[in-house]
Amino acid sequence: MIHARGANGGHGGVLLSSSAPLHRLCEAREGANEQTLAEKSTSRDRMHGFDTGAAGPQTGRKQVKDWRGICKDFPPRRATCSTEQPDRMSEHPANDSAADWNEALKESTVGAGGSFQAANVVGFSGDADRLNPQNWPMRKKVYTTALWALTTSWITFASAIYSTGTAQISQEFHVSYDVANAGTSLLVFGFALGPMLWAPLCEVYGRKWPALAPYFVSAAFAFGTATAKDIQTILITRFFAGVFGSSPISITGGSIVDIWSPRQRGTPMVCYGITIAAAPTLGPIIGGAFIASGCGWRWTEYLTGIVMMAQFALDALWLDESHADVLLTRKAHWLRTATGNFALHAKWEETSPTFRDLLSTYLVRPFQMLFDPICLLLTIYTSFVYAILYASLESFALEYGQIRGWGPVVSQLPFLALLSGCLVAAAANIYNNIYYGKKLVANNFKPVPEARLPPMMYGGFAFSASLFLFGWTSSKHVSSPWPSIVGVFLTGVGFTTIFQSSLQYLVDTFTHYSASAIAANTFVRSMAAGAFPLFVWPMYKKIGIDWGSTIFALVSVLLLPAPFLFFKWGNRIRARGEFSKLSTY
Repeated sequence: MIHARGANGGHGGVLLSSSAPLHRLCEAREGANEQTLAEKSTSRDRMHGFDTGAAGPQTGRKQVKDWRGICKDFPPRRATCSTEQPDRMSEHPANDSAADWNEALKESTVGAGGSFQAANVVGFSGDADRLNPQNWPMRKKVYTTALWALTTSWITFASAIYSTGTAQISQEFHVSYDVANAGTSLLVFGFALGPMLWAPLCEVYGRKWPALAPYFVSAAFAFGTATAKDIQTILITRFFAGVFGSSPISITGGSIVDIWSPRQRGTPMVCYGITIAAAPTLGPIIGGAFIASGCGWRWTEYLTGIVMMAQFALDALWLDESHADVLLTRKAHWLRTATGNFALHAKWEETSPTFRDLLSTYLVRPFQMLFDPICLLLTIYTSFVYAILYASLESFALEYGQIRGWGPVVSQLPFLALLSGCLVAAAANIYNNIYYGKKLVANNFKPVPEARLPPMMYGGFAFSASLFLFGWTSSKHVSSPWPSIVGVFLTGVGFTTIFQSSLQYLVDTFTHYSASAIAANTFVRSMAAGAFPLFVWPMYKKIGIDWGSTIFALVSVLLLPAPFLFFKWGNRIRARGEFSKLSTY
């Protein structure tokens, strides 16, 4: 049932029953005579086609199936118009009882009463409103999260698979290895710049197409790399593939927040985070297989473009919009068309920030937030571990390819140990959600950021130990490769616990400003991850993997106290921050 109050928040208003065979539209306004629309087939068609989730009104018979598609599971009923008791309705169910109907579909209310403005604000109707993404069926939430995770995974896959063809690119275009290797770094640099564009777009136009349209362009650039005739084309197309391909990286987190409640959100975020770690570990293995089979480096790029195009097609068909402000704006548009009451509007339309306003916010605020000690320290920590992940593309090739003389496929298999470590850490993060849930309930369902930190606190020790172990067992004098592979496994454990716990802590800490905090984190970590492959190879060649890894291990030891500091004094630190004080308890 859709109830629109009168202009003054009084009892005159519009009362509609949203049912499958709706027979008439009733409209009444305060201070005017009651006017009832004629019961004609055109009116019926119009209301049968009333779809609150659509982009705009439609005309003709085509509308009928849209509204019936939404309400086909509900019993038919009639609607009566009343200006005296707008909060009640004379209902005459044709088959099932009114109780059955009300259990299936609760009323959708426009406005909360009071002022003219509040009385005409369109909102969700509660737990039964199908338009609200928080009320989607569990199956839909799961496959939506899976689609977003896969979409992100293919672009991170693209960032790593290129590395296996670097030597061939260097030989084919007669450039140094470092120049050819820049293709990896430039794509990751694109990850840093792209979110500054796509995050504001998703706030204005929703999640789906601001993510998918650039993603399609990124897939096209992958084919451009595959057909390149010179090194300049490779580097340019790789950079723009990263810029456009970063759209799901910057938007997926918001989509997960749209559809999952804070208590449920932990596990989906962990599963999504696995894609960020898993895809770069699988990329070199698959790329090595293509190189070994004689397909050459170009087919690694063809494969990237093909899987991204296939994912785009799946997303276009199955993903639904989940941004609440955009959905309510569409709902208000439909209500205005159906009722003729053009005062109806979504809260978002009262401000309607322009793209320029949002661009300014997303460009300026993330850098302002880097002056917050929590955001700064966690961004440094996550950027470092993320950069080590991409440095592994070079260190593994040197250790297992050159020092141990393994082939192009076998030398990439240690990435499976890295992936195994990521999966073990993900299980630990999911288990920590039990602890977080208890803290959340005890705090009256207000987020408790510190409850996200235990995996990160223990994972930090695993990460530091892994770098020492890998460095001092990656030598010709250590005949067995297994100690270094154990180090690789611990790297996966440490990376995932630190990375995922940090992002969840940022979201809980900065609440309304979490998008800006994540944008700042994404920018810094992508710049670091892009820079590391450029100097890691020359550094390892000059001072050796042992001393190079020791330097990284010492840096990680310096960062170890950060989560312990926030676990003990985080609430006090947040209370002093301009952007974080809302999350104090």
